[in-house]
Amino acid sequence: MDDRDFLEQLKTEFIDNLQFDIGSCEELLLKYEKDGSEQHITDLLRVMHSMKGSAHAVEMHDIAAVLHELESHAIQHKTQKNPRTEFVSQILRGMDQIKNKAAAA
Repeated sequence: MDDRDFLEQLKTEFIDNLQFDIGSCEELLLKYEKDGSEQHITDLLRVMHSMKGSAHAVEMHDIAAVLHELESHAIQHKTQKNPRTEFVSQILRGMDQIKNKAAAA
């Protein structure tokens, strides 16, 4: 197996794992929308940061860029306390963008 084949295998595994991670993010967002616990945002940031690092590692920089934007938005929300429903909707739309980019890969 050459380097290119290995990278493609890693990308496939990343995309498979991405579905699980997106599901985790969506679950955390719904919990946050319901109870407003900042711990959910902290956990969300941890998952998104891990996803972003993995995306960079497999050279899926377009997905990493979306995750970077979502991370920034979550950090801003954590400090400014924007309306929860609006925040959750924006992050969910970003997760949909990631799903679409992964499907097109």
